[in-house]
Amino acid sequence: MSELDLNIKGLSLGTHETPWDLKVLLYKGASSVRRDIVIQYINEGKFGNLIESRFFLVGKLYDVIDSYLIRGMSQHTVKSYLRKIWVFYNWLDTADMLSTEEAIISTFKEWTEHLINRVRVDKDIAQMTAYKLASTIANLIAKALVLPGARPGYSLMLTTRLKRPKKTNKVLSTAADKQNLAETFEFGRTLTTICNHLDIKTVRGSIPIKIPLNEDKSLTVACRLLKPDLDITTIEHSRIKEQAINARKPLAENISLLESPNRSPVLNLRIESELMIFIAQTGMNLSQAVALSRCDYR
Repeated sequence: MSELDLNIKGLSLGTHETPWDLKVLLYKGASSVRRDIVIQYINEGKFGNLIESRFFLVGKLYDVIDSYLIRGMSQHTVKSYLRKIWVFYNWLDTADMLSTEEAIISTFKEWTEHLINRVRVDKDIAQMTAYKLASTIANLIAKALVLPGARPGYSLMLTTRLKRPKKTNKVLSTAADKQNLAETFEFGRTLTTICNHLDIKTVRGSIPIKIPLNEDKSLTVACRLLKPDLDITTIEHSRIKEQAINARKPLAENISLLESPNRSPVLNLRIESELMIFIAQTGMNLSQAVALSRCDYR
């Protein structure tokens, strides 16, 4: 099955961004592994044989995503759909549930029960977040199975106990308004601090990068170090110690920032911080800001 091609075409990817390959979903446990290394693990046989009973749904989901891209759906939206598909399959693997054509509806309902438990018992996810996550998967499944009706995904959601939370009109006091304003200013100061601290010298310097936010708090940018707070002096094995030192060294002058995967998180942090400041200053939404070219901005 090495010739199986479920790689999503038509997505714009960053320099170090990994393509989305739905082949990952055919292997139990693979969806929980980082996408930049999972294909290598699959080729090495670490997940065993693919699960043939998953062919139907994965193939249909591939067709659905492909159709969205062809008709011009926002790439940001498509990527968010893919991330949610990965979340669903991660649970599916953990719960050892079936995703065949006959079983997927009941499996989806079981998943919504799991989300309800997370909302009410574990309290690690908000009800609206759970509802939006499930609604996306419901719409994808409905389209994949070509379920009848004008809004088949919504109809599928109605068969579950996971409901959209009711809107509540909150009356904010003057004190609450002042608190929200103070939090907004604090967030703005944090973004400004990040941008000011992450100059070219710091970004190319040793890692991890620590950004002092105030007297009590600092932000650590790990730059993909597994243990950013590791005390290297405690490492006894000379080879491991040398590897840890080399991993934290400043970037060599002959290496471009764009060629260093470990620097992409800090570059993204700087870009995202500047983007949020720009949005706050102009009143644009994210889609407008991202689509705006420099020559068009006045």
